[in-house]
Amino acid sequence: MGFVHLQVASAYDLLSSTAAIDGIIEKAQQFHYPAVAITDHNVMYGVIEFYQKCRAAGIKPIIGMTISVEGVTQPLETFELLLLAKTTQGYRNLLKISSAIETREEQVLPLKWLESYQEGLLFFSPGETGEIERLIRQGMIEDARIVVSKWQEIAGESGFYMTLQKENPAYEAIRDFCENEQLPTVATKNVQYLEPKGVRSTEILRAIRDNETVAWHNLPTAGGAYFAGPEEMERLFVTPFEQEALRRAGEIAELCHVDIAMDQHLLPKFPLAPGFEAGPVLKDLCHEALLKRVANPDAVYWERLNYELKVIQDMGFSDYFLIVWDVMKYSRENGILTGPGRGSAAGSLVSYVLQITDVDPIQYQLLFERFLNPERITMPDIDLDFPDNRRDEVISYVVSKYGTQHVAQIGTFGTLAAKAAVRDTARTFGLNATQLADWSKLIPRELGITLTRAHEQSSALQRHIISSEQNQLIWEIATEIEGLPRHISTHAAGVVISDSPLVDQIALQKGSGDALLTQFAMGELEQIGLLKMDFLGLRNLTLLDRTLKNVNYTRKTSLTLQDIPLDDAKTLQIFQKGDTTGIFQFESDGIRRVLKHLRPTSFEDIVATNALYRPGPMEQIDTFIARKHGKQDIVYPHPDLEPILGVTYGIIVYQEQIIQVASQMAGFSLGEADLLRRAVSKKKADVLEQERIHFVSGASAKGYTEASANQVYDLIVRFANYGFNRSHAVAYSKIAFQLAYLKANYPAAFMASLLSAVIGNDDKISQYITEAKNYGIKMRGPSINQSYYHFQVEGDAIRFSLRVIRKIPSKFALAIVNERKNEPFRDFFDFCERMPQKQLTKQVLEALIYAGCFDEFGKDRATYIASMDAALQYVSLLGDDEKGINLFTTDDELFSKMKPKYRESSPLPLDEKLEKEKEYVGQYVSAHPVTFYQEKLRALDITALSQIKVGKTYQLAVYVHAIKTIRTKKGESMCFLTLSDDSREISAVMFPETYRKYTDLAQKGLILLIQAKVDQRNGELQLVIHKAENVKDVETPKRAFLRVKTASEFEILKPILLANRGDISVILHDEATKKTTQLQPKFSINGSPETAKAITELLGEGNFIIR
Repeated sequence: MGFVHLQVASAYDLLSSTAAIDGIIEKAQQFHYPAVAITDHNVMYGVIEFYQKCRAAGIKPIIGMTISVEGVTQPLETFELLLLAKTTQGYRNLLKISSAIETREEQVLPLKWLESYQEGLLFFSPGETGEIERLIRQGMIEDARIVVSKWQEIAGESGFYMTLQKENPAYEAIRDFCENEQLPTVATKNVQYLEPKGVRSTEILRAIRDNETVAWHNLPTAGGAYFAGPEEMERLFVTPFEQEALRRAGEIAELCHVDIAMDQHLLPKFPLAPGFEAGPVLKDLCHEALLKRVANPDAVYWERLNYELKVIQDMGFSDYFLIVWDVMKYSRENGILTGPGRGSAAGSLVSYVLQITDVDPIQYQLLFERFLNPERITMPDIDLDFPDNRRDEVISYVVSKYGTQHVAQIGTFGTLAAKAAVRDTARTFGLNATQLADWSKLIPRELGITLTRAHEQSSALQRHIISSEQNQLIWEIATEIEGLPRHISTHAAGVVISDSPLVDQIALQKGSGDALLTQFAMGELEQIGLLKMDFLGLRNLTLLDRTLKNVNYTRKTSLTLQDIPLDDAKTLQIFQKGDTTGIFQFESDGIRRVLKHLRPTSFEDIVATNALYRPGPMEQIDTFIARKHGKQDIVYPHPDLEPILGVTYGIIVYQEQIIQVASQMAGFSLGEADLLRRAVSKKKADVLEQERIHFVSGASAKGYTEASANQVYDLIVRFANYGFNRSHAVAYSKIAFQLAYLKANYPAAFMASLLSAVIGNDDKISQYITEAKNYGIKMRGPSINQSYYHFQVEGDAIRFSLRVIRKIPSKFALAIVNERKNEPFRDFFDFCERMPQKQLTKQVLEALIYAGCFDEFGKDRATYIASMDAALQYVSLLGDDEKGINLFTTDDELFSKMKPKYRESSPLPLDEKLEKEKEYVGQYVSAHPVTFYQEKLRALDITALSQIKVGKTYQLAVYVHAIKTIRTKKGESMCFLTLSDDSREISAVMFPETYRKYTDLAQKGLILLIQAKVDQRNGELQLVIHKAENVKDVETPKRAFLRVKTASEFEILKPILLANRGDISVILHDEATKKTTQLQPKFSINGSPETAKAITELLGEGNFIIR
């Protein structure tokens, strides 16, 4: 074998190399290299992908790594060493070495550790970054010999090599040293990009990594660390010694033979006492549990249970079920709410009796074969849902039970997507935030968009790119780095558990919690054969848990999820009205419309809606609704299918129905029927025809006509892609129903928990506050003595949480609540005195004041602001230990003399007060923003939103919460708005003609005076806006206020008013009757001095004013 590349950093050497694995393999094929190596720095991220793709391309994969290691002669310094796996044992040692480095703080391998891992490895001094090369550059030849001896001692004399790279500035000195010392030497190229021009994008990638800027006009146009062909390498290495080094690369490649085992069954074992086996233990456990879980189970339950247990035992999954059972048991015993199930696992009776799931598969006709098919051996997949604030506790338990070497969370790689590639590149060029935002806006908002597609779609982007040389370069580099891996993070749910230490199979690194993190992604772990479990943190379970606790605390009850009936009338009304804000999987506008039309009357209707509201099945929704309400006949493909399709009015909605139909008509076992479903879903013509013959043959054998069998088979083919997993739909609809039950029956507790769940999202909080008000729930502002860490129920109201206040650290919010347990705060200064001085900053105090936390002590917020410095000085004089206890509390007299006085100040104007609330709380708390202008609005003919009726046109004063702009089919812009006043929230629309006139006013946060007609859309009121004006710019018409003492005085006044007519309306107050009325328009006057003089002479000073 001739020269091959043995030193190649792939793009998985994150933000250091631009050589994608596909590109490396393409280059190797282009140059007819029979082998190629991967040698990323300290990590094994790309190894499995590289290994499999090389083998698929007919190229020998050489697995290596460049590691950081302690110096031999300079042990306090870090150098690099190149390692290649000579054998499979060498590969396993690379896994251990990478894991050792990536789990250490220093990320450097001690020499003594390397001695333990040397078996099956070849060692190479890597070039510029090696200790030997540095010593040679420094002229310290004797020290260089010492390092060589050490590596030969560790690796064996035939296991250590020097490398030669022509791009190394000290090349000749290194070559001469190797030749003089007669060291085995190999020619390499330290590949970090694929083409010479790749140096440019690689430098940008490293600038992104190091958060640096570059002088873009000075970027190099060509570099030496590229993937060169064999002919070029031969031209570079010409002396006999160099040519021998070149040939040695091929010889080393021939030495390396690594076989990475795939498709293993690396199932963990559940710890049992000696003499016990998992199968019998699981069987005994399930038999005992069935009697507790199901009252008087009949033969159907026992037969199903024993059938499932046999399949599980035969497949070798008994230990797995015991592991999951144990995790769920721990959760329940520790007050951690668990979900009812996810995915096809809810179809297992074993899962149900072990309380892994909470859906009875017999009751809901769920199929075990959809989960574990005895005719298709696959790894089991039980996904477990926990409250998102307690998921880490569960993982910590698993780690403690099975050990840190046996449990890891799964790593996942983020890539440089289109927008990120452009923004990151532009940032390294030194562009400011505004310029970066300009670039971002030019990339169309489309999921998964590429830069190529963005360029095709946006002429504005095209113009921007060609507008300057800098922009063209940003674009070129962004397209080169697009799609490269950017970082590794923790998968949202995935965990692997193994019987043997994980480092025997994979590389690990430090994770964010107790568990380590895999260096391989989920797909690669499954290919290797490790068992993956999903521990998902579900926000809606946190919401359920918190609401239950709220209800039980405030009502002094002990409500559990098991107490919630799935036929509750008030809950069904929630769905019928589409009142599903905050309800898991039923929040979107589209599904609400479906619910309103469907008017579900059972839990089964909820399940079906959940399954139907997805791409594909959506086309059946209208038919489903028409059949439910008797507007369309329910037709079954064959009468025998009514028991299967009855719950869905003759429509195939679920995957399980396809399986049941195939079993009923063609006589397939449920396992065979599931294989049929999977096969036809792929829509391959040859497979479809083959399966048709199979199905029709089976149906004919059972006495069905060929025409009938073909008709049903066509339905199966049509719905195989669209059918939804019924097990999953039932389980997740159960969560939705439980949430809706709590909303319907305990709205304050539900809304308080819902608000707590979205702290940090001002738009959601605003939406949910409006929802709470619609339920008649009052909102009470933040209070230093009444607010808690979360939103809290107070009678018929909800109190704002402390955590919602900006600039208040969570730790300080908890400290307030904890200190208050001793006794309530007596006043502003008492609060300052009792809180930890280190945390009590001016910024924190200001936030609390403007949020209204001290209003209950009776002073205006302006006074607290004015007194803030005095309070902080007072606290600093008192001193502060770690608990915030006053060191002078034993001397009451001294305390009373030191305590400062309030510095009284003029009250904050309402507009400033509300603006500060918005700034610090994210919401207007004391009043609605429209009340800024209540004086001005009083003079206008304004209608409250709560009073409007369909078909009428009104003048309204509204606050703009949100705007969504769209384009019509004609390409015209229009927008939808969410508006409110202090009485309600409503949606509105500006059609294209109106939007063109008032584009500048369609902005979030403005208060508008609008003229709008009330329409009805999907059962909801909607405003169609015709005119709009910023309230700030509205000129309030002047009015004249007159006071008369008697009716006769008014008779004298009339001629004066009629003689001075104008457009100022007159408000008359009659002292005798104490009545105030607005006079008819004919009595409106002008505002001239002459008019004022005439009226004042009659009525006297102080009885006439125009404003």
